[in-house]
Amino acid sequence: MPSANLSKASLHFLGNSRDLPEPFIFQFNPESMTRVQSYSEKNKKITETIRLRLIFNIMHGLSDNNPQAIEHGIYPLLAALEEYVAEQDKLIRLPGILGRLGPKLQRVMVLSYGERSIPVRIVRLNIKELVHNAQLTPLHATADLSLRVLGESELSGNPQGKAALENYRKYRKTSANSLTSLIHL
Repeated sequence: MPSANLSKASLHFLGNSRDLPEPFIFQFNPESMTRVQSYSEKNKKITETIRLRLIFNIMHGLSDNNPQAIEHGIYPLLAALEEYVAEQDKLIRLPGILGRLGPKLQRVMVLSYGERSIPVRIVRLNIKELVHNAQLTPLHATADLSLRVLGESELSGNPQGKAALENYRKYRKTSANSLTSLIHL
């Protein structure tokens, strides 16, 4: 029996603009998550990449007797995910007087995953439609997402994005520091 407290992972853009797309809440939590840290000798920087495998299935929509799910299958979900790739390149203004006077800023996307909120950029999306109905409407698919964690220089002009990165790093450090208590259980 599913827990009522089940958290769902999602992608969303920071800000309070009416122009922002709705959060993309994953239909199911990712099948897998891989985090890769790479060190560049040339730049002397560590970059972090997150890879997720998402599963989409029509059975979820059918159980709710959703007429859109019956007619369009999971295609609206796949299309919304594809639109998120395009939306990340749009520029926004900060709210208030600073926004009206200052330069436009790059939108900041955040991956919310449990207690982690990580500023990211989608660098690759690979959708594989696996099952279709007679009208070739997708009913089951997987999506492999590659996300790059944004760095300080990319977030320097966006206070919300910078705060999200700092909070993610603090959470990771706090979690690492709690390791000693886990070892001594």
